[in-house]
Amino acid sequence: MSSGCVFRNLFKCEKKCDSVASRKALLKEFTSKLYNAEVIYVDNEGKTTEEKHSIIFILTENQKDGEMIRVHGNALIRNGEDTPIKASWSGIYLAKKRGYKMKLVGDNIKKDFYLYCDGNDKINCLIKKTASESGSQYGTGTLTSVLLHV
Repeated sequence: MSSGCVFRNLFKCEKKCDSVASRKALLKEFTSKLYNAEVIYVDNEGKTTEEKHSIIFILTENQKDGEMIRVHGNALIRNGEDTPIKASWSGIYLAKKRGYKMKLVGDNIKKDFYLYCDGNDKINCLIKKTASESGSQYGTGTLTSVLLHV
């Protein structure tokens, strides 16, 4: 642990993404992984449904914010053998949280989660799924990363 970390926090050295280079490195790491999502939905009647997805996040090359405070990209969500769902994501860097507040939006699915500078092997997320016959279902889940071999 460096001496700078000792003065910042006596018990743990927490990374900050207070530079463009560190935010770019965080996003590069984030987009180099495949995320497995296990989600449990609960409908209005208390019935639970479990789904498993795999998600790949892609950072769009033409970012409008040179400081990488507001970022965006695309994602592919796969549920079993079904055709992948195309989705988009956006994020805003929050210095107090030391990471990005992320939102993933796809066909009938919305996920909100945080991407932290300290590490993201598991990402807890809140999910809203809209189904025309049953209204909205809310669920909680965990995104678990698996390193992509590119």
